This record gives sequence, C-alpha cells and structure tokens, in this order.
Amino acid sequence: MSYEEAQEILSSFFPVKVPIRSLERIVADVCDEVDQFYEDRPAPQGCPAAEITVATVDKKGIVIRKPNGGKGVPPSASGNLDKPGKKKMATVISTYVTERHFRTIDDIVREMSDEKSCNSRPKSRNKMSWGSLTHASEKTVARLKKAVDQRLPDGNELVCILDGERSVWALVYAYFPAAFFVLDIFHVLEHLGKAALLFHDEDSPQARQFVTERLQMLLWARPAG
Repeated sequence: MSYEEAQEILSSFFPVKVPIRSLERIVADVCDEVDQFYEDRPAPQGCPAAEITVATVDKKGIVIRKPNGGKGVPPSASGNLDKPGKKKMATVISTYVTERHFRTIDDIVREMSDEKSCNSRPKSRNKMSWGSLTHASEKTVARLKKAVDQRLPDGNELVCILDGERSVWALVYAYFPAAFFVLDIFHVLEHLGKAALLFHDEDSPQARQFVTERLQMLLWARPAG
C-alpha cells in the first residue's frame, strides 16, 4: 500500500498523524528486522479439509529511478521501460493451502472472459507471501521451501504455479521435484492479449474473441487453425 494509506490506518488507531517522512524512516529502520521476524514466526496450524498445498514463484519488473532524476539515461531508453537498465527483477513467492476444487474448461474461459471469480471457489488458508529485490532467486526459493514444508502435511498434493520462464521452472523443480507443475494462465493471457493487438483494435470485441478462442485451444491442447 502507499504511505498515505498506511498513514490513514495508523490515524484510525492512534490520535496522531504520523508524517510521511517519519513513515519512510520507520520502514528503512525495520528492514533489518524482517528476516528475523519471519524466522521467529511459529508454523501455521494445519487445515484438515485443505488437500492441496500451492507454491507460486513469479518475477516482477521494478522500475529503477535514477538518483539524478533520470539524467544521463540514453534518449532511446527513456520512453521504454522494457529496455535493459530500466527495470530490476524481483522474485516474488507465495504459498498456501486450499481445498480441492474442480472446474471445467468452460468454467475457466468464462471466468477469464467475464473477469469474475467463481463464488464457490474455496479460500486460500495459511497464506505466506514474500518478495525480494536484493536476494538471489535461489535464496528466495529456499525460503519458499521452508514455508511449503510447514504447510505440506502427509497426504497433501503439492502444486507449483509458475510463469513461462525456463530458469524459474528449473530452479523450482530442483526444490520440489515431486510437485505437479502448472503454467499460470494469467501470464498466458498477457501474451495472448499482446498478440490480439497485432490484428485488432484494443478493447474491441474482435480482440476479446481472439483471446478467448486461443485460450480455449490451449486448454483443450488443440492446434490453431
């Protein structure tokens, strides 16, 4: 959340308005205590009804702002955040347990097309999320391994949901070789959306139909054409 939102939350508990600059200093001061905080947290209580343990790993591009306000950045890179040097990749992990939930391909396509989640979908429990811009990916995934072990009782199925980056799949597989691996459908939709714009106008019915049809092909493992 933003510092402004944090300021409002603190003001709702205490009769004082903490300045934004003070909040920034507090965040900087407590950074050194974060690792120890998570090390000291007790293991979550088990959920007998939750048969699935889920682990996710994702890479997020963080825009790097130069201390001099961006001066010295080559003009060719100034307007394109995808160019090298404009972003640094953070590794984001998450794990939780949930109940088994069956959906058909039509259910998935309907959810993706209408941008509505299924009301009957069970909620995630004992969720832990973590992200690091400074730690190596392997160190962050090692943290995920410990959190997963705490949430993986005997009999639970482990499912790893990842994007399409091969290096991430290789790294996660080294830690969870017995897991069932799933390609994150949202990352697939991002690429399908970009492909649709090559043929149709943005937000047009034709572009949405393009994405829907090819999503169905992928889920049914059918070749295009």
